[in-house]
Amino acid sequence: MAAASLLTAFEASAAPAAAEYCAVLVGPAGTPDGVSPELDRYCSSVSGDDARRHLTRPGARTADEAAVAASTLLMTWYENADYGGGSKEIYGSSGTCDHSGYRVTPNSEWRGKLSSATGFLSCNWAEFANPTQIVKFSHQLPVSYIGPEVNDNVGLVKVYHVG
Repeated sequence: MAAASLLTAFEASAAPAAAEYCAVLVGPAGTPDGVSPELDRYCSSVSGDDARRHLTRPGARTADEAAVAASTLLMTWYENADYGGGSKEIYGSSGTCDHSGYRVTPNSEWRGKLSSATGFLSCNWAEFANPTQIVKFSHQLPVSYIGPEVNDNVGLVKVYHVG
């Protein structure tokens, strides 16, 4: 009987974690090399749509609800290659990307699991840098795998427009 209990506990610990879906609103960086400030965030275990609904709902935690309502989807990060697993949608409070774009610092959780990304509207390129920002790789979006040097090791993402 103890062996069955041990096996059940092992199986439970080996079960994959439920995917988490997050929506984050960022503002423009104050300087060309600055980081875009995070204005609001909401994460859901249900879906990306649920996270987005909570982010943009009336009474959201953001001081400037008009910015939330007018925000633009810039990109989506995925925890696995080929756009799999949980996701995090990044919204911009100042519209879509230009050449300067937005510079987003992943939180400690996403720093260690970002593997692929898609871009929206004019957000067609992204630069992924490791936490020291010594190693940087630029990719046209969407990118199904950000590369072995920065996969699950991202300290900064710059999403911008080329063309």
